Amino acid sequence: MRRLSFLLLVACGSRDERPVAVVESTAPIATPAATPDDAVVATVDGIPVRASCVTGQLHRGARDRKLALDECIQFELLAAEAARRGLATAPEVTEATKQAAVSLLVAREFEAKHQTPDDMRQLIDAAIARNRDQVDRPELRASSFVRVEAPQKTTTAEQEVKAKALADAIYAALATETGLFPNHLAETGKRLAAGTGLTISDSSFRASTREGVVAAYGEALFSIPEVGRVAKPARTEWGWDVILWSGGFPAQKFTREEIATQMFPEARRALFQRWSLQLVRASGAKIEIDPGALQALDEAGP
Repeated sequence: MRRLSFLLLVACGSRDERPVAVVESTAPIATPAATPDDAVVATVDGIPVRASCVTGQLHRGARDRKLALDECIQFELLAAEAARRGLATAPEVTEATKQAAVSLLVAREFEAKHQTPDDMRQLIDAAIARNRDQVDRPELRASSFVRVEAPQKTTTAEQEVKAKALADAIYAALATETGLFPNHLAETGKRLAAGTGLTISDSSFRASTREGVVAAYGEALFSIPEVGRVAKPARTEWGWDVILWSGGFPAQKFTREEIATQMFPEARRALFQRWSLQLVRASGAKIEIDPGALQALDEAGP
């Protein structure tokens, strides 16, 4: 649909004084009927002004039907003058017409048919079936730990006993505490390790599934009843770990509708690419690229 406000802005606001190429045809182009019953309500030098134009101007804010008709008549007068000056075939108009045609094709043949997830039900259901293991999110737990260093390959029996005793002491100091933060765990570990001759370290893990960490570590972490508490020491290959559950995300199961809503935008983009490629293949268009010209364009820069 033509927009009078845009045309008036171009006509009144332009300061471009470049000469316009002379063209053979300067006849204004009549607007076709929007529908079979789109009545002609006026003519301008034989060019029809249709009811659809008047209705459109009313929808765009014209105060009343008379003003809407005046705007449609003014549009045709300006269109006739533009054609008389040869602007109907100006490169800008040709490009705008091409873009409008593409937009209309996409709107009618793709967007109108793929407006909601239900319009792509078969495609989305197939994607859900392929990725079922990624759809429902398992519980994710973030953690921090204090480790009494005791590598399994090099630790003696005596060292093992001492390391386990220190880990037990750290746990005992915090076992009944709630609302703990990683710094509480780290400070307690350093305090109790002082003077023992044992080496401790501390670190944190981002939120992970139980299977995403070492088995002994995961078993201890997922045994903790609430965030901010610690688990009994866990023996890993690197030493004895006292683990704090510091945060994360609960397990979540999504409904089919929730999944479809989340998947719809990306699925629609992917389908559009497939649809456009199918149009190219069906058209039989021969596409040729000039490498030399493309290289020159690259060398010229933006």
